[in-house]
Amino acid sequence: DWRNLPTSTIMTFDPVFIEGHHSIQDNLKRIDLHFRKHHAYPILDQRSRLIGMITHQELDVPIKVDERVSILEMIQDQNLILLKPELSIREAAKILVDNDLVHASVVSSRDDRKLVGILTLNDITRQQNLMEDSLDR
Repeated sequence: DWRNLPTSTIMTFDPVFIEGHHSIQDNLKRIDLHFRKHHAYPILDQRSRLIGMITHQELDVPIKVDERVSILEMIQDQNLILLKPELSIREAAKILVDNDLVHASVVSSRDDRKLVGILTLNDITRQQNLMEDSLDR
């Protein structure tokens, strides 16, 4: 059953991330210039350590109301849900659903702050559709 495969088989490696020590404006400019807009982004500190997760919509709100708030202030009370690459897709999906999330950071098995990827419900759905399509053939 494909749901018993490890999360690492379907996660996105090297996701676009936010630099927590830079301003919201600078991060949005970097994303607009170099990347595709995504629903959410992991946040890394100056040492490339995972410190949080933020949605694109959350980044846009302070800009629209011209509020001077830092990314670090926005995530200070965040309860970060982390996944490990060896976790089964089934277990990861349950964690996402149980916590009402559409995405989660995947971190190293040895270091909870070393980002190795991101997993989204879209990744899981895409894999499910691929498996169903292959069974229909």
